[in-house]
Amino acid sequence: MLYDNIIIDSANLFYRLQNNSTTTVVELTKKMIDFVNDETKKHLKENGTIWIVFDPISRNKLNEEKSFHIQTYSKSTSSIRKNINKNYKAKRQYSPFYAKTIENVMKYFAYRGEKIKEIYSQTYEADDFIEPLVKTLSGNIALVSNDEDWSKAISETCFLINRGYDEPWSKKDFFEKYKFMPTPAANILYKSFFGDKSDNIQGCIFMKKAKFMTNIRKTCLNVIRDVSESGISIDDFMHNFEHISYLDIINKENKTNTELLFLEFTIASQKEGVLAKMKQNVHLVRSLLDGKDISKYIHWNPENEKFNDIIRQSIYGLDGKTWFGKVSV
Repeated sequence: MLYDNIIIDSANLFYRLQNNSTTTVVELTKKMIDFVNDETKKHLKENGTIWIVFDPISRNKLNEEKSFHIQTYSKSTSSIRKNINKNYKAKRQYSPFYAKTIENVMKYFAYRGEKIKEIYSQTYEADDFIEPLVKTLSGNIALVSNDEDWSKAISETCFLINRGYDEPWSKKDFFEKYKFMPTPAANILYKSFFGDKSDNIQGCIFMKKAKFMTNIRKTCLNVIRDVSESGISIDDFMHNFEHISYLDIINKENKTNTELLFLEFTIASQKEGVLAKMKQNVHLVRSLLDGKDISKYIHWNPENEKFNDIIRQSIYGLDGKTWFGKVSV
């Protein structure tokens, strides 16, 4: 399949290509550049666009000429999610090669023309950009990541490339694994209810009081399916959920799945903040840029051979006429 737009999770790609092997920054930089230039472009339509999305990285001293400039990120930048939960991603280990390799990749693709665009900010994570970005795009879309947080954007025309371009993960594949169709709200609730060890997020139903409620897992899954089928937004779901009246539904004969969940959470919250934990998880998991204009975070520059030569030299220490040992065109 050829795609009109291919969106690449740069951090995820780095760790997939590193593959726990001993290597160098230069080798990893070359692997990432080759993946974009050699592998990705084969699956892109002639007038398609490649989007490379970055997480914030710390500021490093760049070794380029004074005339070359690219924005990097300050060490003092605070994480919004850390302010919500200080344990967010607390157990995650980072490669010592990561920051410099990602910075090299950013530099290399900064002056490649309008068909290769970079997306980054000082505050927001790569995950935050996916939902609002996909909403602005048309045609077939490939999301290159094996981070299943990105699966919330899967649709009839949007596929997750979590194994390879020849094995796109579709809505059908997602349903076979999770038993509900992906939507932003349904996926957010799934992670909020059941947690995510990779991000060190505890599922609210696994708190000490809630996990002994025998029906709570089934009720959560029923709510997720309802949300998926209705296509409701996470904001509308939370608004409706927070305005349920305990007194109005306690004696109601036929309760909706959402009303049942509200009762179970309310009972569990008598001794432990299960309901508060769910709300906290929703804030952690959802895109912080949902519904917002992200155009100011999208960066691209016209092809500029002068800057391209500077990039070659600063990364590889080569003269401007060579590139990976080949004469540049």
